[in-house]
Parts: sequence; C-alpha cells; structure tokens
Amino acid sequence: MFVTKFSPTGAELFSQQFPSQGSWAVAADLAIAPDGELIIVGTHNGSLQFGSTTLTLPAGSIDGGFIAALDPATGAARRAHGFGGADFDVGNSVEVLSDGTLRVAGLMSGPATIGGMSVQATAEGSPFVAELTQTGVANWVRFVGGDGIAFAADTNAADRTFAVGYVLGTVRETFVASVGQDALLTLPLRTTIAYDSNGAWFAAADRHGGVWVTGDFKGTATFGGSTINAPDQTAFGTFLIHLEP
Repeated sequence: MFVTKFSPTGAELFSQQFPSQGSWAVAADLAIAPDGELIIVGTHNGSLQFGSTTLTLPAGSIDGGFIAALDPATGAARRAHGFGGADFDVGNSVEVLSDGTLRVAGLMSGPATIGGMSVQATAEGSPFVAELTQTGVANWVRFVGGDGIAFAADTNAADRTFAVGYVLGTVRETFVASVGQDALLTLPLRTTIAYDSNGAWFAAADRHGGVWVTGDFKGTATFGGSTINAPDQTAFGTFLIHLEP
C-alpha cells in the first residue's frame, strides 16, 4: 500500500509504502486534518506495517479495517489503529471535521471494536458511520439497518456527513444516510433497486446543505417522485440526483 504526494506542477515530493503480509492492502480514502496531518482509511487481509506499528487481524478474520495518520511533510506513519472483529470489516471513507474530528464509513460485521468502542453489527456486515477523535478514540458509531455497505461519504461545512451505499433484506435498497453534530442518523433517501446493482456509489455535499449522489441501477428506480429507466432490464444505467437540505 502506498501514499504519494505531488507538487502543483506534478513533481513527486514523497512516496511512502506500507508493506502487508497478506495478499492485499488498500488505502481507500484520504483526508487532511486542519493541522495538515494526513488521515487514511482502508482494508487489509494480513499483517500491515505502519512504521513501528504492526496491525494484525483477529483469529478467523478475513479482512480488517484501519485508520492511520501520516506526517504531512514526509508521509511517515505517526500512528495507526485497526478496527473490526473476527469476521470481515472494511474502511471506505474518512472525513475530517473543522476541529480535526474524524468521520469514518464502511462495513463492520458481527461483534467488533472501533476506537476502543465495542459494537454489534449484523453477521453479514452492516453499513456504518463512526465519529472518532483525531487520535482515534470513538465518540459514537451509527449503523444503517440491515446487511450492506457504505461505499463513500462526504461532509459539508456544517460538519454534516452524507454516507451512501446499499442494504439487503427481502429487497436491495440504496440509501443516503445523514448524520450531524447531534449524532442522529437519518435516511433522507432509501429506495429499492435491482438485486444485482450497487445503487449509490459516490456523494458530494454542496455548499447549501444538500448533497449530490451518483451510482448505478438496472431496470427502473424511483427517487422521490421521479422514476428513471435503464436501457433494459439487464443493462446498467447510471444516475445523478440532488437532495435539497
């Protein structure tokens, strides 16, 4: 796994590599704290080295999530924390609030721990949004009900985070989850999609309290009062929607 920094003209300033003893390790997202510190989040399936810190997986775990802080000038690891339990856990998104607080999103399954806080997700894995201090101590964790995953998130200037993904039940539903400084998670969007489509993949918070969301679907999908159609029942279509505040 690597993190590389470039100058405004494209010159490479540094490239730090973080070796793994597993078959894969990925940094899925990066955010910059107010003090310039680089925060990365991701997933690994074997021992992962961040400087003098080695993150290992619990016995029986397939994948584990991680959060690491890097020096802004060199990319060297300052600290790193794993999260999850004895099954599989994924880190997909990290956001940094105006005071340095972190918001992390992804998937956790079964009994798990993040930032020193024990939580209970579904056995197949639940989408989550967690808030942690910049040093990695959990303030709270919120799950979107059902099996599924949060693919991505974005946070606006008012420190409201929008996370997107899907949940599974008798049907597959894509969602937009919203959580602010009050730690209350709401679902301004949750709608049925085809069982073999992903739904919302990306989110971009706007400057007015709303959010843009894009992703894929098959057949038909209804967002609010609008129904859109893919080319046919087997072909993927893409969508772009805007949710007002």
